[in-house]
Amino acid sequence: MKIRVFLVGEVASIAGRRFIELEFQGGEVTVGDVLERLRSTLSSFRAVEDKIYLYWVLVGDVIVDKTARLRDGDEVTIMPPLYEGG
Repeated sequence: MKIRVFLVGEVASIAGRRFIELEFQGGEVTVGDVLERLRSTLSSFRAVEDKIYLYWVLVGDVIVDKTARLRDGDEVTIMPPLYEGG
């Protein structure tokens, strides 16, 4: 199963990249699995979590939690929250 991960805004700046494709073998894959894989294969993702305490994870255009199940070809976006006003 292939999952495309897009890193946006400050997440991408800290991680030093905007895109990564992950491949999983068999079985069910969740957003939590993607986050664990990012932590283990992209050392700069740990720096993201150290500096950004809250980030959104979207599958398509829907905000999800770590239990969301993924399908082959899904696109996951990780981004800092957006703020309005001042």
